Amino acid sequence: MDRATTLAALDPIIVRGGALALFGDATPGGEWPALLGRLGEEFAPAKAAERRARKQTEEPPEVVLLRSAFASLERHGVIVARRLSADDVVGRAYSMSTTSPASLSEGRVAFEHTLREQLAWLSPTGEFREVVKVYALIARRSRDEGAAPEAKR
Repeated sequence: MDRATTLAALDPIIVRGGALALFGDATPGGEWPALLGRLGEEFAPAKAAERRARKQTEEPPEVVLLRSAFASLERHGVIVARRLSADDVVGRAYSMSTTSPASLSEGRVAFEHTLREQLAWLSPTGEFREVVKVYALIARRSRDEGAAPEAKR
């Protein structure tokens, strides 16, 4: 998705005083997230390389927003701790682009076997802790010129 083009397309349809909200999360480190990264490299190397390349060249959303009509930014967030089972971690792995079933293709069964084996080594009880930073980046107009006077439905 071309974010600058998307923001330009949203500009005329978002009402004066309106805003955009981008949601995201981050998991600051830990053994099992690192394990998913290593296994992604091993079982889906092309997808992992594609993700690395995109992350190296992609501008942070704040930079893109600061060049748009929605350049007044603020961030709100919470930090939560959760307990996960091995099944939860496997489900998380399958929800990620690098280790999704489509990316793993015929290596999916071997990936899951290896993941479960290494998770059992990391935690014989099968319980894992996760700390997650969940946030909303709110982008408001820095100017109202050109803004739609009211929402169009």
